[in-house]
Order: sequence, then C-alpha cells, then structure tokens
Amino acid sequence: MKKKLITGCLVAFALIFCLGTAASAYTPYDTYTYSINGDALKSPAAYNATSVISSQTMSTADLPVEFGNTLSDICTDERGWVYIVDQTGGQVIVLNQDYRAQFIIKEFLSDNGKGDTFNEPQGVYVSEKYIYVCDTKNSRIVIFELNGDYYKTVTAPENSYFQDTVRAGGEISKAKYTFTPVSCAADRYGRLFVISSGCNQGVIVMDDDSNFTGFIGAQKVSYSLFDMFFRRFESEEERAQRVNNVSVNLNRVALEHGTYGDFIYAVTTNANNEENQKEAITSKSAAYSPVKKLNTKGDEIMKRNGFFDCGGEVNVKQLTTSSEVYGVSQIVDVAVGPEGSWSIVDSKRSKIFTYDSQGQLLFAFGDFSEAYQMGTLTRRCARAIDYQYYPADDTYNLLVLDTDTKTITVFSRTEYGDLLISALANDNARNYSNSINCWLEILGANNNFDAAYIGVGKALYYSGDYDGAMEYLEAAKETDYYALAQSAKSQETITSSPLMLILIVVAVIVLVILFLKLMAYAKRVNYQGNFKSGRRTYWEELMYGFYVSFHPFDGFWDIKHEYRGSVRGGVTILFINVLASYYQVIGRSYLANPTGSYSRFSVQVIAIFIPVLLWAVANWCLTTLFNGEGTFKQVFVATCYATAPLPWFLVLSTVLSNLTSTIGNSLGSFIVVLGYIWVAFLLFFGTLVVQDYSLGKNVITTIGTVVCMAVIMFIVILFASLVGNMVAFISELVTEISYRS
Repeated sequence: MKKKLITGCLVAFALIFCLGTAASAYTPYDTYTYSINGDALKSPAAYNATSVISSQTMSTADLPVEFGNTLSDICTDERGWVYIVDQTGGQVIVLNQDYRAQFIIKEFLSDNGKGDTFNEPQGVYVSEKYIYVCDTKNSRIVIFELNGDYYKTVTAPENSYFQDTVRAGGEISKAKYTFTPVSCAADRYGRLFVISSGCNQGVIVMDDDSNFTGFIGAQKVSYSLFDMFFRRFESEEERAQRVNNVSVNLNRVALEHGTYGDFIYAVTTNANNEENQKEAITSKSAAYSPVKKLNTKGDEIMKRNGFFDCGGEVNVKQLTTSSEVYGVSQIVDVAVGPEGSWSIVDSKRSKIFTYDSQGQLLFAFGDFSEAYQMGTLTRRCARAIDYQYYPADDTYNLLVLDTDTKTITVFSRTEYGDLLISALANDNARNYSNSINCWLEILGANNNFDAAYIGVGKALYYSGDYDGAMEYLEAAKETDYYALAQSAKSQETITSSPLMLILIVVAVIVLVILFLKLMAYAKRVNYQGNFKSGRRTYWEELMYGFYVSFHPFDGFWDIKHEYRGSVRGGVTILFINVLASYYQVIGRSYLANPTGSYSRFSVQVIAIFIPVLLWAVANWCLTTLFNGEGTFKQVFVATCYATAPLPWFLVLSTVLSNLTSTIGNSLGSFIVVLGYIWVAFLLFFGTLVVQDYSLGKNVITTIGTVVCMAVIMFIVILFASLVGNMVAFISELVTEISYRS
C-alpha cells in the first residue's frame, strides 16, 4: 500500500512538472509572416516574453523608483544600460543591464549654475558619450554625460522657422514653428536629428554647434484634382479659412550606425493620410510609407524588396462589422536591431513587426489583452521599443514600454530567432556556405517562410549554383534574383557550349526566313485574288487577313465592295486569336507569371469574342443613327479582320519571355502593346472605310462606340441581376408553397 502511495505521488509530481513546463512555454500571441498573396503564415516564435520590469523591481534599497502617470520613451546604450523617460514625473531613470536603478536625472544645475528641472520630457537618446533628453515643454534638449552630470543645453535654432525675426523697417516676423522636441538622435559627429511636435517639415538637422542646417524626410502631401482646380480661384481670405492639406508630423527617430555612415529611421502614424498609406502597402511607395530610412543628406534609401511595404500590418480590411481593430498600422516607434534588422511597433494592434535590411518581413508578433498576461500589451499603450545589447554574451533583448501598466516587457530571442540573425550575419559577411546551412535549418523549422527560400536562393546564386538558386527563388516568387540567376545561367551555358549559341542563331534565321516566305506566299495569293470574281475559297479568305493588316484602306474597301472577306474567315481569325491568347497564358515564363496564375480556355474564348461582338453591335447601332453605310455583317467581318495581326505579337512576346530574362519580359510587354495599338489602328480605319465617314466624324463615332459598349454592358449586367432576383424569388415562392402544402 505504501509502495502504491509513493508511486502515485511521483506520477502526480511528474504531471505537475510537465504541465508547469508547458504553461511556461506558452505564448499568448502568434508569430507570423506574410505570403505573396497577403495570407498570414504562422512561424515559430522568434522572441518570448521572459520578464516584466516595474518600478518595484527597478528599485533598490538606496534608490527607490516612483513613476508618474505617463512613461514616454525608452533607450539603451552599448553597455546594455536602460534609460526610461517619465514624462509626468519629469525624470529619466537609468538602469543597469539587470534592470536595477543606478541613478535618476531629475534635478540638475544648468548653465547659470542654478537648479533646474524637466517639464514633461518625452524623448531620450544615448550616444557613446552623452545622454540627450528632449525636455519638451521647456522647448530644449538637455545633454548630460554618461554619469548623469549636466553638459549643455540645446535650444531653438536661430532661424526664422523657430525664432521671431526683425525685417527691414523694424517689422517683426513671427516664427513658423515652436521648438518642442519629442524625439532626437545624434550621430558620431555630434549632429542632432530632432523631431519637434507641430513641425511638419520633417526631421530638424543641427550641426555639432547646434546650428540649424535644414529639414529632411518630410512626409509627402497629396492634393486631389478638385482641390488644385478650385484653389486657383480662391481669395486670400478664403485660403486662410480653408483647412490646409499639410504634411503629417513624424513621431520618432532612430539611428543606425552603418559601416559607410549613419542612417536615420523616422516613423509617423499618417493619421490624416490613411488611404495613401493603404495604397503604399502594395505599391511599396516610399512617399506615403509610415517608415522612412534616410541618409544624412535626406535621401530616402529604404530597400523595399519584400512582398509588401515595410510599414506594419498587411490585412487592414474590416473583416466583420463587429471588428474593432482594422485599418492601417499606427507606427509609434522604431528600433534598430542586429545585422541590419529593425523593428516597428503598431500601437493599434500592440504588435511588433521586424524586417531585414532588404525590407523583407522576418516575423511579426504580439497582441493586446484586457486581462494581463505576460507578453501581451495594453491596447494602444505600446509606446516605445528598443533593443538591449548584452556585451558579455553578444545577445539582444527587445524591450517594449507599456504606458498603461507602466512596465517594460522583456522579450528574449529564441533559438529560431538566433538562427535568423545568424543567417543575416552570414549573408552580410558573404559567408554563403554557412548562410545556406542556416537558411535550410530555418526552413526545417518553418517551411512556409518565403524569406528563407529567398535567402537560400541568393546564397546559391552568389555561390555559382544557378539552377539551385532558381529552384528556391521560384518557390518564394522572388523575381529579381531569379532573373539574375537565369541570366547568369544563360551566359554560363553559352560560354561553356558555343554550339548552343550557333544553334539559337540558326533557329532564329530559319524562323525569320519561314515567316518571310509565308508573307510572300500570302502576297501572291492576294494578288491572284484581285483578278478573281465571285466567291473566294476559304484559304484565300484567311490569307486576305495579311493584306488587310498592311493595306487597311484598300483591304476594308474590298471587304465591303468586293466581298474579299467572310464571316467564316473572320470567325477563324478570332479563333486563332483565342489560341494565341491561351498560349500566352500557359506558355509564359516564370518571370512573366511568378504566381503561376492562368485562365481556362473557355475564359479566353469569352475574352476575345465578347469584346469583338460588343464593338460590332455598338458600332452598328450607333452608325445607323448617323448615316453609316455599313451593315452589321460588314461591321462584324471588318472587326474580325482588324484583329489579324494580334496573334503574331502574342506568340512572339511569349517566346521572348522564355528565351531571355527581365529584358525579354519588358520587350515582350512592349511587343504586346504594339500589337494592340496596331489592332486599334485597323479598327479605326475599318470603321472609317465601311461607314464612309470623314476623319473627324469617325473620331466622334469611335468614342461614341466605346461609350455605347459600356452602356450595353451595364444593361446586360442589370438585366442578368434582375433575372437572377426573379429566379430566386420564384424558387423561394415554390419552396414556401411546397412547405405549406
């Protein structure tokens, strides 16, 4: 009995131990990335919440810490020390790398030797030598040495933007902006980059002597055509009363110390420009992105090589009417991490988005919770983030400041996160063999991670394995490096096998000769047809398409008066267009169709026949009202024959897309555009000849035909909708009667 009791206790202890371990490993949020289609793909956690730091845990016996109502910023230095700005408390708390208070900057002796204090400071930055505190309500930046001793004060620049100036004649010109710094950073040369609340010109740049040198990084402003038109007719008084469409303010600034110089990251919420930010998600437009990377000259240098803009959430639609969290991300802070990685915080969703130096999303994680759980944040209260470096073991923690709970959540990197950073480090060091191993190991843990496929593909490309590179890059829908690998593979093949180049040249020459012979044969057949009366053969009607393509005036005249074309010939030409279009859909190269999308043959039939029929019907209906001489049959036949040159362009562009890389795709697209321009040219002059119109009247008729096509489509869609509603009503009525009977 005693033995059974001991065994039961041991089993219970083991179960409790296992459950406790599972509970501690649980994270109350998902980590994910995005596919090229915008689908969220779950991935292993890159960071886990390991502790939460409050004022109590920071306090020591000699130095108790008490916070005010609002914490506004957090920063770390190269020693791993942490600096917290207590806005309402008017103080900066300095912690060591173990989050224990070392000293508090609250009262200090300023330049005049008198005691001084902060007035609602909002930002802090720490360089190798100094601590920069944005003393917001006092309109200054106070600089301290690393031990907390006062160094100097930077006030508003002596410039007309921030200081009242006296003009000629004694007239005083008021300053355009007040100097209210909320965030700042300093580069290795002592230059200051400041964001001032209410200043919409971007980042203020000051040299090491605090002289104003200019603005950089202002957010682009968009005007509608309506606004631009009516503003030209407004008086000065009306313009003064009008709400100005001005650039939005920036929120935070961070600095990346690069090998070739310092780079500035600046973020904004874009609160007044959400539609443009939403468009920037897919267009990857730097003008309206909420995150900018600038060099010291102010040039935007952010690489946006991911599937979407590196500005936070991608799925921004309101999925259900009860959804409370939707719309573009509200980016409130940015932090620079190891190996070119960087993170932003979306306060709307309490999520962290981390990108690499190429702008590819590495992972996103986080969530908000009304009930406290370690790792979650209070909704809209994630105020600031920064990376904390531990020099002893060369690791990084991610610190997130929660203004509601007045705590710092410490996120430590997992093994998966270490793998990501190791892969980036090997990429940056061009150690491609190790890079391949790291990315493959990452794929073993997360085979949905497109950036890992791209990482392997790029490493293989730089290693000279072009076939392997194309395989991995194609799996991730990456086209830029795929084009480079394909081009390198082609050059390698030609260099190693000169016979291949000779065969390609011979094949091209043969095809050109065959095409020229076909053109000569068609010319001979059409010439013989000039002396033939009566009905032409089916083959002669098909060959006549060549003559119409190069001689539209004579060609369409003979279709109308000499009956050189026919309905069967025209329908056959349309069917050839369908075959060419379908070949273009299924035969395009990967670079021309990276998503592998294609449509069915029936869709191509509809895509060719319906527009032709619409044009013929609309043109005939319109021209009968304006003294047109062409019958519906003549209009339809002329329209069909006008599409005769298009198949050649479609086939040629498809072949080019498979023979060459990016240049071939661009050339192929240009060739297709030329084909459609040629068809439009033939349609225009076909209408002119068949209807016997003047040039001006034909222009008006052509525009009217396009409008008429739109009206017909609207009527057809409306009729189909009404029929559908009637069928649904009758079906429901029959169902109801059957139930009642």
